[in-house]
Amino acid sequence: MGKTVNDLILGALDSLSAEQLKRFKRKLSERQEISYGLIEKESNVDITERIIRKFAVAHTAEVLRAIDLHDQAEDLEKEANARQGASSVAGMGDTGGRASE
Repeated sequence: MGKTVNDLILGALDSLSAEQLKRFKRKLSERQEISYGLIEKESNVDITERIIRKFAVAHTAEVLRAIDLHDQAEDLEKEANARQGASSVAGMGDTGGRASE
């Protein structure tokens, strides 16, 4: 079984230092679609779930770039694109995300 979008985003968050994660949370909350107060003390798993419900990979990569984590953003997009390509070839088309709530 390949990686899901959830796995990719969680992996990107898990790779961040504590300070980078704090900056990521602040930058994520700037759009005011996810309040910093809601995610300040949440685990990476919980933050990943919120991101998937709202934005998925593209926005996560955008936020990573906004806090100068270009390599992590690139890795996330490459893995997501590889996953999507593999799903298309297999005829699955599922990126592992959920529909917006």
